Amino acid sequence: MFRNIERGPQVEFDPEKHKKIPEEEGGGFVEKEAAEKYEKAKKIAEIAKALGKGKVKPIELLQKEAISENKLREALLKEAWGGDLESFTKNLTEELKKDKSFILEAVKQNGDALQYADPELKKDKEIVLEAVKQEMDALQYADPELKKDKSFILEVVKQDGYALQYADPELKKDKEIALEAVKQNGDALRYADPEFRKDKEVVLEAVKQDGYALQYATPELKKDKSFVLEAVKQNSNALGYASPELQNDIDVVYEAVKRDPKAIEYAGEKVKEEIREKL
Repeated sequence: MFRNIERGPQVEFDPEKHKKIPEEEGGGFVEKEAAEKYEKAKKIAEIAKALGKGKVKPIELLQKEAISENKLREALLKEAWGGDLESFTKNLTEELKKDKSFILEAVKQNGDALQYADPELKKDKEIVLEAVKQEMDALQYADPELKKDKSFILEVVKQDGYALQYADPELKKDKEIALEAVKQNGDALRYADPEFRKDKEVVLEAVKQDGYALQYATPELKKDKSFVLEAVKQNSNALGYASPELQNDIDVVYEAVKRDPKAIEYAGEKVKEEIREKL
């Protein structure tokens, strides 16, 4: 926010960006965006002088304020990391809500901190992506326009397929996005447009990743032996979501039970009886 030539980092003065401070007031310069703070500090210094509190340089007041702000930032980030968002939001200033560097650090500690960011920062892809990396559900707090951004949503569902639930309804109908989501997490099929529950390519990718995803498929696909075989190869308990006919299919039951004997509980009574008779 400000620089003092004597005490701060050696930054070259730029008349386009900085405002000089008279030597009698401490010297150096401040960034123009901090000029308002400097003028306020100057008035406080004059008031202190008038009240007989001694001579205080405005730049010294700014430095004290900066130290105080840094302490507040550190405390808030610690609260975010510890999951104490109630205390975090109670002490969060309007200025920090608009501070990109601070919010970026906050969401890295706790993705849900995104909900307290300034609306403009909820449009920032870098911030939202970092929030989602830390906590997938943080996507719900993103600006609605970001949820309509196909390239952004593609990047997000590649990280966590469940994020599909927060995508704009139109993007839930996008096959490319649906495929990427179920490849990352087969269970994300539940959030895709219902039309994809009968799409063989999408459902096949889903059951390959998570056999339990078979529960979201249409009844027709639950009768499809090739699909059910893929599902039970990934997760034996997916046999419980197969059609009654395939729960009595010896090939399907065999694939499930050879991976987990407990899956026999999902087999149909007909095939169970046949097995008992043979033993």
